[in-house]
Amino acid sequence: MQLMMRGKTWHLRRRVPARFASVEPRREVWVSLKTDSRQQAAKKACVLVDAGSAAGGPV
Repeated sequence: MQLMMRGKTWHLRRRVPARFASVEPRREVWVSLKTDSRQQAAKKACVLVDAGSAAGGPV
């Protein structure tokens, strides 16, 4: 998991696992966290990562 600032908005960047390469051509997925606060972004990212892990997906 990596938090990146794009413009004034924080984004979560995740690598797409190799097992999904046949259905997802991107090597990484960017998800907007829709906040300019690093603290809020970190909280939102943890929720997304936990949800993605529980579902077996990248995000």
